[in-house]
Amino acid sequence: MWTFKDIFTNYSIFLGRRFYLKEKLKFLLHLKKDFEEMKFQVKTTQSKQEFLGEKVLYHNLYAGNFQKAKVVLATYYDTPAYELGNKDYQPFNGGESKFSAFYKLIFPISILLLAIVVFYYLFYPQIIQTGVWSFKGIIGLIFLFFAFLLIKHYRNGMPMRKNYIRNTSSILSMILYAKKVGKNSDIAFAFLDGGTTTHHGRTMLREILSNKKVKVIYLDSIGSKGDVHIFTDNTSNLNLAEVYEHQKDKSLSEFGDILFTSGEYKENRVVVHTKEFEEDIEHVEGKLNHLVDVLEQIISKLK
Repeated sequence: MWTFKDIFTNYSIFLGRRFYLKEKLKFLLHLKKDFEEMKFQVKTTQSKQEFLGEKVLYHNLYAGNFQKAKVVLATYYDTPAYELGNKDYQPFNGGESKFSAFYKLIFPISILLLAIVVFYYLFYPQIIQTGVWSFKGIIGLIFLFFAFLLIKHYRNGMPMRKNYIRNTSSILSMILYAKKVGKNSDIAFAFLDGGTTTHHGRTMLREILSNKKVKVIYLDSIGSKGDVHIFTDNTSNLNLAEVYEHQKDKSLSEFGDILFTSGEYKENRVVVHTKEFEEDIEHVEGKLNHLVDVLEQIISKLK
């Protein structure tokens, strides 16, 4: 059986970026293998939804017996695009803002403008004199072809490289908890696609849980520095030590019954500093094990 160092290296480094479809499928393949080694039932589903003018295929992975489960732990596994500046992240934000969409477009638009300028000054004058099918004209067309390939590749923005906080830390916590409780528990696990964009994976999960009486605990960026925060419909039932409980407003209900994160609480919201990361793997393991213990306490009070 793998150690914490094994799964940390695998999911934080080798599979740490899950932005493009191939990266997501590779991640799901490894995750499926790890849960099957723990003897869990594993199922993947897919669904299409339009995003930025094109049909995008979303994939979810479910582990455990969803027919008998009393509690489902859920989180998203896709990783975000880079945004300019040292932007803090607000967990459970409900979707991509207009500013986030704008930041994603800056890079491909910059490539387009640069390509136009280069083509105009280096190739266009010669093409006017000798024609498109001259040597300079053909080189110019090849240049435009590769420029548009680059634009297509980055049409959804430039992917973030470091994604431990958002949201590999939540994934690792769920794997650690699964290892602790084993396949015969009444806990199931859902790894959702589209958490940084459309949240379509969450919609897919709601569809399979529509006729079931099950509690959903949704994790987001729980490896962040700061205090542990949970949002519930009723803050008087849990009363956990060293955990800050908040009343969940209606806009957060679609995420789950209990929302679980870490960060700094200010101005009635939790703020996650996504660029902060503890390099000491022993410290990371200790914090995640503590969060797993908190999860265990929450679930014991739900049953």
